[in-house]
Amino acid sequence: MRTARSIKYFSEWLALKVAVSALRVLPSRARAWLLSGAARVAGSLVFDGIARKNLRIAFGDAVAPGFRREIRRANARAIGRMLSEWVDYQKNGPALAARAVYTDETLVFLDRALAAGRGAVVVTPHFGNWELFPAHLAARGYRGAVVGRSPKNPRLARELVGMRARAGVETLDALRQPRAILRTLQSGGIVGLLPDLDSKRAAGEFVPFFGKPAWTPIGPAHLAVMANAPLLTAYMISSGDRYCLTFEPAVMPDPNIKDKKSEILRLTRAWAERFEAKIRANPHQWVWMHDRFATTPDKAAERRRRRMGAAADRADATESPT
Repeated sequence: MRTARSIKYFSEWLALKVAVSALRVLPSRARAWLLSGAARVAGSLVFDGIARKNLRIAFGDAVAPGFRREIRRANARAIGRMLSEWVDYQKNGPALAARAVYTDETLVFLDRALAAGRGAVVVTPHFGNWELFPAHLAARGYRGAVVGRSPKNPRLARELVGMRARAGVETLDALRQPRAILRTLQSGGIVGLLPDLDSKRAAGEFVPFFGKPAWTPIGPAHLAVMANAPLLTAYMISSGDRYCLTFEPAVMPDPNIKDKKSEILRLTRAWAERFEAKIRANPHQWVWMHDRFATTPDKAAERRRRRMGAAADRADATESPT
C-alpha cells in the first residue's frame, strides 16, 4: 500500500515538472491563452453546475443569464492567467511580483495596524494571483508568513514551500505549527490566510454569505483574539496586466471580552461581510466553481461525531490494561 502511494506521489510530481517545463517554452500570452482554454473546458465539463448554483445563490434573478455566463468565462481566463504566472513564479517569484503587483494608498491601513507591534492577521479571498500577494509584501520588506494546509503529496508540498521560499515567503502549516504562527504575530509579523472557501478540515461556524449560512473557517479570528492582533481584509484586484493590492481598515478584537467564542464569531462575520461586498463589486474575479455551500449543518454534525469517535478510540487504545 505504501509503495503504491509513493508511486502515485512520484507520478504526480513528475507530471507537474514535465508540464511546467513544457509550458515554460511558450510565450506568456500564448501560455495564458492555452491554459485559459483548458480551464474553460474543465469548467464546462466538471464545475459548471457548481458555478451556476453559486451564482444563483449570490445574485438570483437580479442579473441576466448572459452576465452569469460571462462571469464563468472570466473565471476561466483568470485561472489560465494565474496558472501561466505560476510557471514564471517558480523561476523568479520576486521579479514577477515586482512586475505584476502594485499597491494603492490603502497600504497605510496595514502600516497603521503593524505600528502597534502585535502583528496583523491578513485575510484575502481567492482573487487574482494570491501567491503574488505575500511575495510582493516580502519584496517591500514586510515580515510574516502564509498559513495553510500542506498537500497530501509530500513532493508537491516541498515544491510549493520551496517556490514560496525563493520569493522570500515563509509557509506555516495550520495544524503542525500553531506556536510558530503565534510567534510570528507576537514578533510583529504578518500572518496571511485565505479563508473564503468551504473546508472540511478547518474548524468553522456557519455565518451568512450571500444570504445563506456557509461553513466558514474561524481560524483567522481565533488567531486575532488569542494574540490581540488586528485583523485586516485585503484583495488582489486584477487591473489590466497587473494586480492592485488593496487593504481595508483593521477590525480590532476586544481584549476585555470574556466570551471569546462570541468575539471570534463577530470577527468572522465581519470579514465574511467584507468579502461578500467585494465579490459583489468584482464578480468576475472570484472562484465561483468552488462549492462554497457544500457543508450543511447535517454534514458538519456528522464530521464532529466522527472526530469525537476517533478521539475516543485513540483514548481507549492508550489506556493501560487493568
